[in-house]
Amino acid sequence: MRIILSITIILFTLSVVAQKSNLEFKHGLAGGISYANELYGDGGGGVRADFGYLTQLLVGRRLRGRVGVGLSMVVNNSKNNYNNILSTRSGFRSSRDTSFALRAGSFTTRFVALAIPLEYRFVSDGEIPWTAGVTYRPGFVLLKSVENEFSQYDWVWTTNQRLNETSVIEERPSISRFTEAISVNIGYETERLLLRLTIGRDQWDYVDDYVGGENRWLFGVEVVKWIRGINDKIGD
Repeated sequence: MRIILSITIILFTLSVVAQKSNLEFKHGLAGGISYANELYGDGGGGVRADFGYLTQLLVGRRLRGRVGVGLSMVVNNSKNNYNNILSTRSGFRSSRDTSFALRAGSFTTRFVALAIPLEYRFVSDGEIPWTAGVTYRPGFVLLKSVENEFSQYDWVWTTNQRLNETSVIEERPSISRFTEAISVNIGYETERLLLRLTIGRDQWDYVDDYVGGENRWLFGVEVVKWIRGINDKIGD
């Protein structure tokens, strides 16, 4: 999906550049905050904040829209509780009693990433200046901190019993250097501001045998403050 979106944006932009002699750009400062749902349904959740710079190119004639690219910082803070997550590698075992090695615990993940948002949005020509679009944000993690606190036990599924449960174990697993998010948005735009609501998914991977990664729903709001005096038309 992300590859198709990126290729579509690039091809569409090249097509417009080749056909139009006057290019209209908009430049702005963008910021947003999103609530991330709990990953495993056992409580937790988190917050994701994005802020940075955004430039957009007006494209199309009959179907008026904008192709945008930017640079933004991502700040993530999340805690996700998990229970009865079967290990796919080293933590699974069975016996004659049909027992399984399970864990119950929580991941607390904090990181700062540098992202490049790529987006396309449709702009209405009607009396109400509404807008709708899609954004893909690949990112590179700069700073990160991860804590995994859990207890491990044997679960006998025939009697639903926990056996040999350990005390709390603390681990500091790592996450990969890359993160990404994709979202759709709908909003209201004036000459000075763009305000929009967003819903999407973000993702990153752990270097861990039990929980391989997170892929959460995001619900948020974004504000873009257009920079007056910089939004120009570039002629021949």
